[in-house]
Amino acid sequence: MSLPTRKRISISYTVIGGSWSSIAPEVLRQLPLKNLHWKSKSPTRIGISTIQSLQVDFRPLESYDEKSGGAVPLAERPYLHLLFVLCDDNESYRATVRSQIREWLDGVTSRPNHEWLIVNVAAGRSAGSKFYQRKGSVVDKIRADFNTAKKDRCVHVAQGVSAEDPTTWADFMIKVKEGIITTFDTNVSVYEEDVRKADSQRQLEGWQYTTFFLQKEALADCFETMNLQEEALIQYDELEASFFQTLKENSAAWLGKIGGLSPGDDALPLLETTQKPYRQLIMTNTITIFDFRIYLFARQAAILFDLGRIAEVAKRGAFFISQFARTLRENQDTLGPNFLESWTYSACLNIVDQCTLHAASQDVDRAALDSFVAVKAELLDLARKQVRLFPPCLSHALTNSLLRSPHQLDKIGISSGHLPLSHPFSMSLNEYASERPVKPLPAGARDAVSRKDLLDAIANLESFDKLYVELTNRSIHAYQTSRRKRCSLKLHASLAALEDHRGHLSSAQKLYSQLPPHYVDHRWVKIESSLLSQCTRLQGTLDLPKEQLLSTLALIRAGVEYSSNVWSLSMDQDEVRNGERMEELAEGLMEDVRRLSSMLSKDARLGATGTDSDVLLVEDVEAASIVKLQIPIVGLLAEPTLDVSISLYENDASALTGRFWIQLSIVVEYFTSKRPGTRRLLRRAVRYPVSLPLAVNVQDYFRPDCLLSKFAVTTDGIRTLKIKSAVLEGVEGIQVKSCRSVNAPTLTLLPLQSANFLFKVLKSPAAEPRGALRLSLTYCSLSDELVVKVKDVITQVIKSHSLADDLPWFLETVVSQVESSTDLLAYSRNGSLSHLAFKEIAWVGPVRVYFSKALQEDAFALLKEVYTALAAAAPVEHPDAWRILSIPVDLPTLTILNTVRITPSCTRTEVGQPLPIQITVKPTFNWTNPPMAEPILLSYEMNGTFDDWLVSGRKRGEFVAEVSSSVPFA
Repeated sequence: MSLPTRKRISISYTVIGGSWSSIAPEVLRQLPLKNLHWKSKSPTRIGISTIQSLQVDFRPLESYDEKSGGAVPLAERPYLHLLFVLCDDNESYRATVRSQIREWLDGVTSRPNHEWLIVNVAAGRSAGSKFYQRKGSVVDKIRADFNTAKKDRCVHVAQGVSAEDPTTWADFMIKVKEGIITTFDTNVSVYEEDVRKADSQRQLEGWQYTTFFLQKEALADCFETMNLQEEALIQYDELEASFFQTLKENSAAWLGKIGGLSPGDDALPLLETTQKPYRQLIMTNTITIFDFRIYLFARQAAILFDLGRIAEVAKRGAFFISQFARTLRENQDTLGPNFLESWTYSACLNIVDQCTLHAASQDVDRAALDSFVAVKAELLDLARKQVRLFPPCLSHALTNSLLRSPHQLDKIGISSGHLPLSHPFSMSLNEYASERPVKPLPAGARDAVSRKDLLDAIANLESFDKLYVELTNRSIHAYQTSRRKRCSLKLHASLAALEDHRGHLSSAQKLYSQLPPHYVDHRWVKIESSLLSQCTRLQGTLDLPKEQLLSTLALIRAGVEYSSNVWSLSMDQDEVRNGERMEELAEGLMEDVRRLSSMLSKDARLGATGTDSDVLLVEDVEAASIVKLQIPIVGLLAEPTLDVSISLYENDASALTGRFWIQLSIVVEYFTSKRPGTRRLLRRAVRYPVSLPLAVNVQDYFRPDCLLSKFAVTTDGIRTLKIKSAVLEGVEGIQVKSCRSVNAPTLTLLPLQSANFLFKVLKSPAAEPRGALRLSLTYCSLSDELVVKVKDVITQVIKSHSLADDLPWFLETVVSQVESSTDLLAYSRNGSLSHLAFKEIAWVGPVRVYFSKALQEDAFALLKEVYTALAAAAPVEHPDAWRILSIPVDLPTLTILNTVRITPSCTRTEVGQPLPIQITVKPTFNWTNPPMAEPILLSYEMNGTFDDWLVSGRKRGEFVAEVSSSVPFA
């Protein structure tokens, strides 16, 4: 498929004294014409229009002689007549050339709206320079003989030098552009006058829209050939508006029949104007509404393509198809069965293909391309909907009986058994039925479908499925590219429904199971519930108890009510309507959950005790054991460790092995004493926060005999921290003293606060320290302390209770409630939980879901006891909450440390009198590593506040720095 060529204006040429081939390279080198400026005479157009580039065709004058001037449209006539005179000899000019020019001019001026130009071509640069030195040359004689008083129509050029000096043809190009603009302006005035006359006769009897259309389209063609596509598009848009106005007033009697009955009309390329002689049909007033609407839209699309507005073509195309489809649907009896769907399908694909072709050949910006892809997805989806309406084969009787809806073919496809009468295939049938009278189709009516792929889809179920899936995948890809996730998910559901209907249950289950999570965050409960119900049905059929259990739990979480019914695994839908018997329904669902849980071969689950906790639990469903995994210490540059502790209850667990990855992806392999022959494997990927809740910065201050190191500890700006201690551990030859007492109280850092810890580091002169110092911070976040405290209280209260086996549930739910209802800022002041109070109404839902009716009262009583113990708990620090951060700290080094001492010669002086001073510099090499072997030559410079002091004497110099020496300066 190739792009159509643009229309061009033409210029006629005649050559005297030579041939066109000798000057054509020079002339064509000046193309395309650049920067033509046109100012319209019409008051409705304000300003000057600039034509950036214009291609022209040069044709010999004889090629126009076959047609009479009145029969040729203005846009097809030459915009300029050129006469090239290859003569620089006066005698030849007087003898023959003058008469030839006269004969040519008489023929040209006899044509209407003519513009002409005589070009004298000199042979080379030397001839050109000689030409300008002579008086009474050929070009002067041509101007004297043929120029008019108002306009210079003669120009001189030098042949063979335009490649080296383009300015030699500049005058020629200016006059060519002036001639073209003059002809164009004249043509526009003539066309606009014709359009005004035709429009003024609209109310007269016998007025025909087609005549008006041809005159206004001629104006649009005139603009289009001059690369003024915006003006041309305005003309076609006005023609479309005028068409609908005339259609409303005159009922389109001048257009005759609806059309669409020619062979292949259903598959006719929508954007092709060469498939039919549309112009000839309009001129003879035999065009149908079908052909006329398609031609008008195709012309608009062609101009939009020239403007590079590809997305607008797609948008207009989608609107045109939906609008014109209504007209075709009203004439469905005449067009035949399946015509509307076949035409819509073909039109959508043709627009997509043409827009894709132009987008690949043009430089389209990213925003316009994204806009096109979005509309492309809608067009492909519309084409897909047409395909699903086609049945494999139908009798005329069945067709006639179902021909009573705007979407009658959808009903035909469903009634034939090709697709089921269910969501999502029945979505198109939810519109209002047409109230127009229906005429039954006669036997032997023509088959309106001519597309081979659609005919194959009608006749063969496999071809239908292949075409349906291909179009759906194309639509999904376009929706995903345009970031329209919900639309792509809807099409995924259609593919899953098709797989389900075809009996491919495993594939359908996989497709359905991928969809519900996408609707959780947006709280689209009805859609999520509908998809989950499909998952549970298919998983039950395929004997997938684990997947069915997870889908059932997700369905309970999402809400059991969707559409107009209430769904249950074990209860009949007819028994539960409009929210009735909800308590019985909830109990039935929980029984289904327990039943499915007992069917699972893997009876262990893994869960985290808190969102920010470092403790993970692997719990046996039968209360066999709990495996506790904890990360106790975080050490920078240290090997990560993981502590594992196992708590056994009624059953014994044996042969427990675990493999732990750095990403905390955990694989636990174990056996139970109840089923020692069954090897159980549990996999779980757990997100563990590896970022530290604090940051540590160090600043060092060197002194001759010691080093002062200040460590600044700040929070991450989110969490509140408690710091118990900060210890800087020394190494051999290094002694560290802390400014903070060992018995100092615990520091509490709010999110925007910091704490400083100062250490004094002493180094033995002869010592060579090996290894790094190590800073150990003992800290905990306030939220971790709260969680540990709450868990400790809950464990103490429940461990001797009859519900002790349900400890993990109490830990998870109570901790979550306490965290959400506790103000950490207030808790940081006194560590009290006295604000907690048990509210039974807040626990009704969780308790009824988890516990059976017989245990609910005990659960409520135990929760009340837990809350009472929490409110009375003393504010004490829990050792399990503390963490240790160990950071290696390298001993800083300094090549040389100079101590400067200023000693005045007297202790008392007066303002204005000089004050003699002595400066002593004492170098120190204690912090040098390795020790300095030789003295160092240093330089110094005196700098002072010269606004207050006048310094005299030596201000700069050099000295040698040696160990245990001092250098005085007077």
